[in-house]
Amino acid sequence: VEWMESLGWNRVLNRIQNLVQYAVARVEEEASLSLASPPLEVDRSGVFVVRLPSECDATDVYNHLASEKHILTSPVRREGDLRLAIHFFNTEEEIDQALAAVLSACEAND
Repeated sequence: VEWMESLGWNRVLNRIQNLVQYAVARVEEEASLSLASPPLEVDRSGVFVVRLPSECDATDVYNHLASEKHILTSPVRREGDLRLAIHFFNTEEEIDQALAAVLSACEAND
């Protein structure tokens, strides 16, 4: 907590919002994924939920990502949704890699 305070809370929160905005844009570019998180920026947080294609099982994707890619996500209550936790220390490249891994896992699930 002290380290984050030394960085400045506004800086940390702005970084998270910028990364979430980047993730939103990437999901919107991807025809097979959709946004399940709040659409308005003011309502968003680093808890980012993506809606998977209907034929893709979120629990299977979660298990594949955890065991094969070492990417930690979590299925959520709504079937077909998968949660990614985005924090200030993540990078745009990591978001790209995570979304690519999600898509790859869904394709393997077919």
